[in-house]
Formats: sequence, structure tokens, C-alpha cells
Amino acid sequence: MKVKLERVKNQMTQEEVCKKAKISRATLVKVEKGDFSPLTYKKMISLAKVLGCDAKSLFFSEED
Repeated sequence: MKVKLERVKNQMTQEEVCKKAKISRATLVKVEKGDFSPLTYKKMISLAKVLGCDAKSLFFSEED
């Protein structure tokens, strides 16, 4: 859910994020629902950069 919250906070559409992060919309939908299985490390970094976050805070909780 953090991914969707950051996307909305940045006033970006799914299409905009996908284009900039070079990921498919299907991948973004899965990620926004909490399924990170389609993400590679490179895609995590790219998505975090597009959303203006660091990958650690975006994908991992404080408890991890």
C-alpha cells in the first residue's frame, strides 16, 4: 500500500509511473496490492526513484 500512497501523494497516474519506471501496469497493480514478487531489485530502485523515495522505506517495514 505504501507504493499507491506515494503515487497518489505525488499526483501521478499508474500510467505515468509505469512509463517512468519502465514497468508494466500489471506489475504496478500487483505491487500496489502488496505483491512484490514480480519486482527485481532494479525495478524496486527504479520505482522508488520515480516516487521520490528510497527503496528501503518504500518496500520494507521498520520491523523487517
